[in-house]
Amino acid sequence: MWRDGKGAVSGVPRADRADAVPTGAASIWRNPNLVILVAGQWVSQVGNTLFGMAMYWFILQRTGSRADLGFAGAVVSFAGLAGLAAGAFVDRWDRRRTMVWTDAVRAVLSLVLVGVALAHRLDVAAVVGVAFSMALLATLFSPAQAALVPAVVPAERLPEANALNQGASAAAQLAGSALGGVVLGALGPVILFGFNGLSFVASVVSLLLLRLPEAAHAGARAAGGGVRALWREVVAGQRAIWQSPFLRRTTSLSLVVNFAMAPLNYLDVAWVRQVLHMGAVVYGLLGIAILAGMIGGSVAAARVQRLFAFRAIALGTLGGAGMSIVAFALVPAVLPDLGFLIVFGALVGIANTAATTVLQAATPDHLRGRVFGTLVALATLATPLGALLTGLAAAALPLPVVFASAGILTALASLLGVGLPDEVRLAVEETA
Repeated sequence: MWRDGKGAVSGVPRADRADAVPTGAASIWRNPNLVILVAGQWVSQVGNTLFGMAMYWFILQRTGSRADLGFAGAVVSFAGLAGLAAGAFVDRWDRRRTMVWTDAVRAVLSLVLVGVALAHRLDVAAVVGVAFSMALLATLFSPAQAALVPAVVPAERLPEANALNQGASAAAQLAGSALGGVVLGALGPVILFGFNGLSFVASVVSLLLLRLPEAAHAGARAAGGGVRALWREVVAGQRAIWQSPFLRRTTSLSLVVNFAMAPLNYLDVAWVRQVLHMGAVVYGLLGIAILAGMIGGSVAAARVQRLFAFRAIALGTLGGAGMSIVAFALVPAVLPDLGFLIVFGALVGIANTAATTVLQAATPDHLRGRVFGTLVALATLATPLGALLTGLAAAALPLPVVFASAGILTALASLLGVGLPDEVRLAVEETA
């Protein structure tokens, strides 16, 4: 989609492409850099999932307070707002080196928790503080990773690369959830903190094994100036979003969808217990259904992107995802609900992969860190706001009404895809 007459995705400078990668149907697996990158991040994502489970388990174990769970989640989520400025550092620094150092520090933080626990001094404040610090570091890592992918694969393979990356991430969450449940019950949360630290070590090793083209390091050499120059770069990233109709629409779409989907994140346990009148097994199956759908959607995403323009994908996938949640709300039965969530996950998987690919193609290399950092920050802001309103709505309305409203809002948000251009090029000048 959005290809020029030579079959390349428009907006990606040729200097960013990996020149020696074959272009046949199976070439995505013959790209050693991509395989190494995805494998390392798969292990790291498993660790992230384990850490999240361990953190909330530890907090509830120590305090017995559900309110403390919400407070801890809100504190950690607000760290994502640092992405508004973190992207400017990503665009100044060598991206692989940024990823290596952030994961190295996160490894140390996780392993320090284990040491403190062995000394019998681990408390809730320490766990939340480490989680917040790691979330801050993630605001550097995530945009650096998104900006690095176009240097790892040629432009025409971006859809396949992003599909593989997202599918691997969903599979990692699935594996982490399954492993975490078993280990938590048998050994407790501290061992999972250690697993998370080792997963970051594995990520660092994989990143050090990458062999990137020289152009991938050009931005780091070009960066310079003091605080004022850095501030101008932050402003340029925000201006890029404001000046581009495509980025304005995409940002708004991301905000609305993350906001609308809060009931799935926070009220799924209430749905299982109070509407379906089922137990923990069904609660786990709901999450598995969404992740399984996302894996399937990721597999299909590259083909879908070859057949349809992004505006059609946004309309179809988000409209369908919203209606899947409406159906979920109207048919409170286990098997149909699992089916609706699989469809929902598949459609969201396609939408996420397509959006990432188009944003990578549309954004000049020197702005990718700031654009992706800003999008992550704004999506992060939508999550606690959605959680707050979800809690208020759940207190006043029946759960089926809350879920149906979220689905309708998501379906309506897909209309932001109407009128998106077929060709996306960003030409934003840095402020002198």
